[in-house]
Amino acid sequence: MQLIPADLTSQTAFVFIIFILFVALAYKLFKLAFSAAVAAAVGFSFPWINQFLKLGLPVTADVQTSLLFAAAALALFLAYEFLHYIISFFKIITWPLRSYFKGKEKAKMKKLEKEVEDLERNKK
Repeated sequence: MQLIPADLTSQTAFVFIIFILFVALAYKLFKLAFSAAVAAAVGFSFPWINQFLKLGLPVTADVQTSLLFAAAALALFLAYEFLHYIISFFKIITWPLRSYFKGKEKAKMKKLEKEVEDLERNKK
């Protein structure tokens, strides 16, 4: 069996591209789900850790409170991830503008450096 068939058609290439996208998406979702589970577990354990370390916070260590903290930790984690994706999206969208203005700043900086070099040469 060959990895790339000899009779490669557009349909086969399309299926292969869909497969790659599926694997990438499944990996991202698995990573997100695992991170969310860790955040919920840490939130669940917070009241018990508070009681064990005797931090003095007014939190009772019972299952209902732990579930409440787990839900809060999960909500905070998902809000953080959502905002992270939104910020990343806007960075991608605004990349041409940021690149353009950064190029103008570099050109201006080179011009100023050249002027400083000329002044130093004239000073000597």
